[in-house]
Amino acid sequence: MHSAETSFLIGFEGTEVTTEANFEFQLPTKTWIVTEKLEEVSLFINRHLDTDDSLKPRFAAGKFLCYLKDDATKEPAFMRIYYQIPTSGTERSPSKDRAAQGVLPIELTELTAFKSLMKQACPVVPRLLGYREGKQPDDGITPGGFATTIVWEKVPGVPLSQRFFWNLDQNQHDDIPFRISPGLRTTCTVRPPAISSYVFEARLRRVYRKDICGIRASSIMVKDPKDLTLSGH
Repeated sequence: MHSAETSFLIGFEGTEVTTEANFEFQLPTKTWIVTEKLEEVSLFINRHLDTDDSLKPRFAAGKFLCYLKDDATKEPAFMRIYYQIPTSGTERSPSKDRAAQGVLPIELTELTAFKSLMKQACPVVPRLLGYREGKQPDDGITPGGFATTIVWEKVPGVPLSQRFFWNLDQNQHDDIPFRISPGLRTTCTVRPPAISSYVFEARLRRVYRKDICGIRASSIMVKDPKDLTLSGH
């Protein structure tokens, strides 16, 4: 498995993306307008170097800003788009050859974690606003390959950073660690989340995770929805 700097998710700004209705999570069908691309990462298989057939198909994952189409206030939300990408060296192969690599949507850790936390009404992570598990069009990067969209709440507040944290006045500086609940600290990541993973809302003196990327849903153990407990992996 290898990382790539190539950008695969191009031209989404200004387009409409629809997430599907889900009765389990009381999510209606919604249409979102993509406004800005924030970042993109991709992982891929090199057909000459990777020989393990158990490796999952690789994908590009892009994070975007968006807003609900019918929302006059255009309140921003976050969107992540996962697109299956061809194995390295086949990006320019004929469409039919790239289509042969296409698979159905795979289980994504981020979406699984969102669903688990939604079921437990976890109060310290962003709300899942919608998702869609579909496939790419015939002119996609991997025609017929999986394409999954996740939209979540942009929580209020200021993203924490080392500079921001240490420049706070003494009262705020001392208060923040007590606002990070034990469950919010561990968040099931491979290593403890950096301070930049949090958002500080000064008016209500609350600290949130700004997203849940990296959370492993299989580690979530909630006895009381108001008392989130997570075991680190």
